[in-house]
Amino acid sequence: MTGITLNLTYTGRALEDGSMNIRDLVPVLLSVNDMFQTAAHLVYDKDMRTSVQVNAFQKGSFSIDLTLVQDIFQQITSFFDSQEANGLLNLKEYLLGGAASLFWLIKKIKGRKITKATTENDQTRIECDGDVIIIPTVVYHLSQDVVIRNHVETILKPLQQDGINGFEIRDKDQPIFHVDKEEEPFFRANTSDLIHPPMAVHEFEKYFTLVTVTFKEGNKWKLHDGTGQISAIILDEDFLRRVEESQIAFAKGDQLRCLVRLKEYRITAGIRNEYEILRVVDHKTALKQPPLPWP
Repeated sequence: MTGITLNLTYTGRALEDGSMNIRDLVPVLLSVNDMFQTAAHLVYDKDMRTSVQVNAFQKGSFSIDLTLVQDIFQQITSFFDSQEANGLLNLKEYLLGGAASLFWLIKKIKGRKITKATTENDQTRIECDGDVIIIPTVVYHLSQDVVIRNHVETILKPLQQDGINGFEIRDKDQPIFHVDKEEEPFFRANTSDLIHPPMAVHEFEKYFTLVTVTFKEGNKWKLHDGTGQISAIILDEDFLRRVEESQIAFAKGDQLRCLVRLKEYRITAGIRNEYEILRVVDHKTALKQPPLPWP
């Protein structure tokens, strides 16, 4: 059977003096294995098996040689006969490769919250505290999967222990990625901040009453739909331009008839809704009302 291999190495005093038991790294082995299986299902919608071989070598280091064998898709023999014959190699590059891989992206973001993600074809443009990062859309989706992120956290967890100070990914004995001890918190699965691909997207027209408006880029307007308050980003550039040029003024109680896009996301706590105002169809101004308060 043929396959591909890569090497994950932990270094530090605890491995050199024996204060860390190799058995402590069993969860890492399981997570490496399961991470690839989960990624295969997400990327290719196929099940897969991996075999993990472990070698302890050199004083002061612990190395995992991960072997992905060719018969992982035993039920679907055509997989490796198709144009996706390099599927295993692609998974390795998406997850643990160098620049633009999952691990690279997490390190690049440094624990910050993604404020916006725009996908076009096979590339996704991420905005994060003024920084713009462009990565393959596949990598972005992997970064937003709760199961994948939990496995990543487990793989880096040994760095939380005293005496473990480094983690390195090597390909053919060449280092391609490194994490220092102080960078480990970036890899923890803060799932409340993940932006998952939406489960469903709906578009419809609806009336709203204005609560609060803002013109800071990326900030959301507060609207009331008759049953409760929502936050929505305004994407109608013509409407925003007319407001900026003082062609439109607002008063408390104003109503907007809008074309709305509702995105439904599955998150750890349940369901999260995100509203986008695609077009302001009509603006009904309330008469003799005090000006709408600004934030």
